[in-house]
Amino acid sequence: MIEPSFAETTLTALLERTASSSPVPGAGPAAATTCALAAALVEMVSRVELRKDPGAGVDVRAERAAELREAALTLAERDME
Repeated sequence: MIEPSFAETTLTALLERTASSSPVPGAGPAAATTCALAAALVEMVSRVELRKDPGAGVDVRAERAAELREAALTLAERDME
């Protein structure tokens, strides 16, 4: 059976794997996941603000947050390799 990529892993599975005796995922992927969640929150808030004030220019922040979210997941995947 092929395991899903790190980004496709459910939160429950990630938590169970992190709590297990396996060294992978370790602190790096856990920290990267936390960063990805933080970036996703920034992305969400930016998009909500954009709906309230279309001229606010928060779409740039949302796009950058999305890039950071993806980068964090890529780093988590690399660390696990």
